[in-house]
Amino acid sequence: MKIGNWNIWLLLPVFFFFVACEEEEMLKDQELEAIEKQKQEEALNNSLKTAVYDIMNEWYLWKDQLPEVNPDNFEDADALLNAMMNKPTDKWSYIQEEESYKSFFEKGEYEGYGLRMARDMDGNLRVAFVYNDSPFGRAGIER
Repeated sequence: MKIGNWNIWLLLPVFFFFVACEEEEMLKDQELEAIEKQKQEEALNNSLKTAVYDIMNEWYLWKDQLPEVNPDNFEDADALLNAMMNKPTDKWSYIQEEESYKSFFEKGEYEGYGLRMARDMDGNLRVAFVYNDSPFGRAGIER
């Protein structure tokens, strides 16, 4: 029996060494994954800022009035856009998440009361379109 007990005492430190090494390796893997994720997010953010900067300089209606900015000086694309916009004239420029865009324009979903307004030939504001299943459609309002 004494021999068996010695074997256990000799093997315990080896076992704990391997367990500790495995835990350390798992922590390193988690740290590497976190660093990689952060790098990907930074790359995406820089890509978005570059896209905003390029679009504003090429397509913006008031591109001749754009201020000199360095995209690297801004935290994100929204901050860059806000700095480049011609305020207060430009009330329409914004950045929208892709999912929100798709749900509104591609999936046919609407936000709001479910109608579109337009002016007639005399300049009077009229209901131009009503979604049937919208609050206005269910209330019986028609074009």
